[in-house]
Amino acid sequence: MKEVEDYANEVPEEIRRAIRGLDSDYRTAIFVALYKHGELSFSELQKILKMDKAMLNYHLGVLVESALVHHYYMHELGTEKYSFYNITPYGQSFLETLGQFLRPLPQRVLLPEESSAVSARARAITFPDWTTANDVNVLCTVNTPRQREESKTLPSTT
Repeated sequence: MKEVEDYANEVPEEIRRAIRGLDSDYRTAIFVALYKHGELSFSELQKILKMDKAMLNYHLGVLVESALVHHYYMHELGTEKYSFYNITPYGQSFLETLGQFLRPLPQRVLLPEESSAVSARARAITFPDWTTANDVNVLCTVNTPRQREESKTLPSTT
C-alpha cells in the first residue's frame, strides 16, 4: 500500500486534517450551523442541533483539532455561557473553496466526430462558458508535435 500512501501524502496535511474534520454528518452539521449563525455557545449549539453533550463535545473537539473551528472561553455577566465556538479564517476559506466546486457545472461540449486523434474516452469534455467553438476545435486538433508547433503561431485571445 506504499503507492496509496505516496499519492495520499501529496495532499498537504492541513487539507487532509480538514477533510477528516468534515468526515461526519454530525461535524458537517456543526460546521454549517456555525457558518449560518456565527459565534455560538456550547449550549446554543446543543439546542440547535439537539445533540447530547458527550457527542457534541467529541465532534467539536475533532473540528477544533482540524483547525476549522475555534474554541474559546468567555464569561459575560448575567449569563452562564462560558464556552464559545466559531469558524476559523482557515475554516471559512476552506468552505468557500469547496463552495466553488458545488456550483452548477458548465454545459458539456461534444467534440467533433472527425477528430480521430481524440480518444473515445475524451469525446465529451466540459469547458467553461466563455470557451468558443473555435477554441474547442483548436484544442481538439492540436495533437501532433507539428500541429502543436503550428498552434503556437495562432493569435492569442488574451
